[in-house]
Amino acid sequence: MSVPRPHLVERIFHEGYMLTLAAYPGDDGRFQARVVVTALGGVRTRSQRFLDLDWFESAVAAVEHARSEGLAWIQAQG
Repeated sequence: MSVPRPHLVERIFHEGYMLTLAAYPGDDGRFQARVVVTALGGVRTRSQRFLDLDWFESAVAAVEHARSEGLAWIQAQG
């Protein structure tokens, strides 16, 4: 059994966090949006969040949704 590889990956930096945005292909041709939010600063990584999100018809739409959810999570942290 192979582990699926992301179809599209982007990294952005926002307010001391790095967001890794990805679209993972499903068996049905759709893409699952995923985001990893990593807090930067200090000697070690402070925290990470792995969020598996909804499914989308295109990889681009999945990454856009991952970006939106990741940025919303950062804003909610205050």
